[in-house]
Amino acid sequence: MADLSMIAIGHVDAGLGGGSPSAASSPRLRTMAALAAGAAALCLCLPAAAESRMVVVDKTIVRRTCPSMECGGVGRFNLGESVVSYETEGGWTRVSPYYTAACHGGQSAFVQTGSSACTRRNGIEQGKFAEWVKAEFLKADPYSGLSPPDASCADRCTLLQGVRDSVSD
Repeated sequence: MADLSMIAIGHVDAGLGGGSPSAASSPRLRTMAALAAGAAALCLCLPAAAESRMVVVDKTIVRRTCPSMECGGVGRFNLGESVVSYETEGGWTRVSPYYTAACHGGQSAFVQTGSSACTRRNGIEQGKFAEWVKAEFLKADPYSGLSPPDASCADRCTLLQGVRDSVSD
């Protein structure tokens, strides 16, 4: 298999144009190969994000604009839902990347309950926020790294039944 960097600089025939050197060194092919090589190098060099999957262990929990009960609510998670945990601080877990708050007239269009103010105090900075939930309502998802054949529906149902039983105690 040819090295992508060799294709990028036109030293390997990519099978276009009947094998002529000019086909392998065409500007379009060099650009495509350079982009592919750059993307591959970027994937190899970047560290993996510190993320893990968690399962909601309460009947319903409110997703908030910041790690505080005073912040606006932007929706709910239900018992048994699997969520991504990006970070945990002060008893709160961030469960989304930062995204636009859709601020108009100083208010966020996404906030459903509580304060919708587009302010730092409400977790909205430069028009963006992330969703936070109380960490106590989440537990590690034991099936997060398994492919579907490894985590059968029956296994998942058993896990969720255990979660329900622990909540009803």
